[in-house]
Amino acid sequence: MAVYVARQLLNVCSQVIAVVRSPSDPLVAPLQALGVTCVPCARAREGMGFSLATGVEYAAFTGSDAVLLVLADMPYVKLETYNALLNALRGKASIVVPSFNGERGHPVGFSAAWFDELMGCAGDEGARRLLTAHEASVVHVPVCDSGIQQDIDHPDDFAPVGL
Repeated sequence: MAVYVARQLLNVCSQVIAVVRSPSDPLVAPLQALGVTCVPCARAREGMGFSLATGVEYAAFTGSDAVLLVLADMPYVKLETYNALLNALRGKASIVVPSFNGERGHPVGFSAAWFDELMGCAGDEGARRLLTAHEASVVHVPVCDSGIQQDIDHPDDFAPVGL
């Protein structure tokens, strides 16, 4: 699933960074073969906040001006959605979230102005705190994509998408 999501992102993003648990993670070889940069996070098992902070730190180090925080267990997000979010960020939006039928989903995007706060994430806390604390800065991007609300938590959640 992660390889499929990475392939999708490579169609629309100039750089794709995958945060992995260790350099020996089984995902590293197939992701690197696609051209994805794999960044190990020694504290990944302690919660997604550490992985998020690690990925954003690497993006900042490489001079990125924005990030899309994409979850590897959400393979149903359409390319049009990624493009809509990236275009909103290029249009100087500070924080972007997709919405479908009035409900927010993933991925979310942040301009570089938020990198320091994102690098402070830890434990099981992702970016939700920032979205809540800075609601006035959030641009809701309407999309025709129910995939922004569909993640794969159990095998029963999975419907093939051409993996």
